[in-house]
Amino acid sequence: MKNSVFIEQIPKLEYLYSRMPSKDIEEVASLSLKRQSEILGSKMILNNALGQVQLLHDSFGGPILENNSLSVSISHSRTMLAVALSKFPCGIDIEEKDRNFIRVTPKYLSQSEIELLQSIPDGYAIAWCTKEALYKYQRTEKIDMLKHIRIIDINLDERSLHCSILDRRPIEVKYNYYSNCIAAVVFER
Repeated sequence: MKNSVFIEQIPKLEYLYSRMPSKDIEEVASLSLKRQSEILGSKMILNNALGQVQLLHDSFGGPILENNSLSVSISHSRTMLAVALSKFPCGIDIEEKDRNFIRVTPKYLSQSEIELLQSIPDGYAIAWCTKEALYKYQRTEKIDMLKHIRIIDINLDERSLHCSILDRRPIEVKYNYYSNCIAAVVFER
């Protein structure tokens, strides 16, 4: 399988109940209705892409597929689901553009990153999604988005950012717009 990204609106719960196996529905029955929609919607995307799969979590809380070597990353916003699949490590994040990212910039952006992004439309949202995708890609304990994940440069024409994690080699993150959301994805090369 080549690197794949799936982005869809979160389906209505009634639709998911009519399409998903009862075992999957029973597993999420104690969760909030919103969380049920997110989990069942993600599983439906995975089942449509790969056939019936079992979704588990690794020691860092990241999603893994039982008896399948593909790497998976999952994200959701208020209205959308995003899933990335690859033979190699990957990470994805999706957020609504209207979320208040400015309020939390001191927790995830350095002063130089703020200067790089402040004049770019949706710059703080792009940065948040980028750093979240890299966080999920890295799957390491005690990684701090402010201290350990750096945005080096952004290319608006290519919708890509060059970043580093733990001061290692640069890594490219791609972003795009979906409805009222921004999604960022990283695939190991």
